[in-house]
Amino acid sequence: MLEYKIEELKLENLDEAIKVIETTFMKFEAPDYLKEGIENFFKFANNETIKENLKRNMKMYVAKVNEKIVGVIGYRDNSHINLLFVLEEYQHNGIAKALYNLVIDNCKNVDTKRVTVNSSPYAHDVYLKFGFTDANKMQEIDGIKFYPMYKEI
Repeated sequence: MLEYKIEELKLENLDEAIKVIETTFMKFEAPDYLKEGIENFFKFANNETIKENLKRNMKMYVAKVNEKIVGVIGYRDNSHINLLFVLEEYQHNGIAKALYNLVIDNCKNVDTKRVTVNSSPYAHDVYLKFGFTDANKMQEIDGIKFYPMYKEI
């Protein structure tokens, strides 16, 4: 079984975490997006924007294998998952689920009752397995395709 550890993102590791997001997004999600959607995704998923969000209402955790970041989760307001990416070669090892469970535990600790996510089409089945429910059919805003989902916790 693959050994990994999860820790809160350190700012000095942000570039490496963004590389995980970028690599995974381009492999699994970007092929279904038009140029507009890819550009809009990276208006959010970039060093400057994430740094600003971390100062406000966002938290991020990373999964590491031998000190290499292989997975990332971000969430805001203790109630909305806005990033969950695991490098292809590390998928199906429980990393996404471990990152997700940590966030859910953190949300429960502040008495959050419902967690939401705008799931990409690629991750939709994963979130269904995590117990999320579709709040609506697939949406497309500014070229970004997603399923609004929620889970009572």
